[in-house]
Amino acid sequence: MNRPSSKQRRTAPRFRLQPPIRLYARTLPLVAGLTSGSRVIDGHIQNISRYGLCLLARQRLKISELLVGEIGFPGTRASVPTLLQVRWFHKNSFGARYRAGLRYVLQAGIEGSLTRP
Repeated sequence: MNRPSSKQRRTAPRFRLQPPIRLYARTLPLVAGLTSGSRVIDGHIQNISRYGLCLLARQRLKISELLVGEIGFPGTRASVPTLLQVRWFHKNSFGARYRAGLRYVLQAGIEGSLTRP
């Protein structure tokens, strides 16, 4: 079966971020209350859309893994809390970095409340 290219599957435009924005997150263990199964993820957001983001990280991620964290903005103390799910990941050919596609979880309630002028 032929799979559509990533550009054909995209439903929203991607926006590159300059300077790089950081994502600080922790993986959520499968069983509530466990902290030993949790890992810290620290990476830079390569691009972002209304449905998710592309993350560059040193840590290997697992598909379907949930991450809870904050998107931090350089030069400020502002951050946006977020819950994300890993949709895909690739090992980059340079260094020990990984590139991962993360999708926002629990986003549906936000879209209905936003209006454009």
